[in-house]
Amino acid sequence: MQKKPEYTTIKLPTNLVEEALDPLVGAHGYSSRTDVIKDALRRLSEKYQAVA
Repeated sequence: MQKKPEYTTIKLPTNLVEEALDPLVGAHGYSSRTDVIKDALRRLSEKYQAVA
């Protein structure tokens, strides 16, 4: 049986979410704010791992 992933809650300012995340949902293939944030964090992590 596969273990379910654990999650952490992160708080962001409403204006940042509305201005930066919401326009990306739907328009760029993301189905939710969470998908935008996960992709952004993966890309940021890859960027800094490539430099290290």
